[in-house]
Amino acid sequence: NVEVEPGVTNVGKNDFMDAYDDKLASEAVDSLQLQIKDFGGKVDMAKPDEVVLMDLSLERTLADLEKEEWYHGCLPFEDIVGLLHNDGDFLIRELEPEGDRQAMACVTGKWDGKVRDYPVHQMTCNKEHFYTLDGTNKCNDIVNLVK
Repeated sequence: NVEVEPGVTNVGKNDFMDAYDDKLASEAVDSLQLQIKDFGGKVDMAKPDEVVLMDLSLERTLADLEKEEWYHGCLPFEDIVGLLHNDGDFLIRELEPEGDRQAMACVTGKWDGKVRDYPVHQMTCNKEHFYTLDGTNKCNDIVNLVK
């Protein structure tokens, strides 16, 4: 754990989690390498024209996040709860794609004794990409948004 400011810590990787996190990070990147076009649920992976390479900015974002000790890849919420002990503890994890929603980063933090998810949304304004938790505070990358 790293104390960010008095009384507020973020959860770094523990030794016992390193191998698990590395495996999850690798799987998360692998799962995000390709985005599948919507073909009514009938996608033939053998047809390369039905596959679109992942947006390079998202790829860079994931690479930047993986360097941070507070990034934990694609861990389920149930596993995260045990890692956040004190109010102010937080980490960033990946939410898997669900329905029409693509994979996205999520700040998971503990406050008032409760663990909550705060999805990181990507916004585009005048062809510039921004990340936000609340629509008001925006940053050009997730790392700076967290800081």
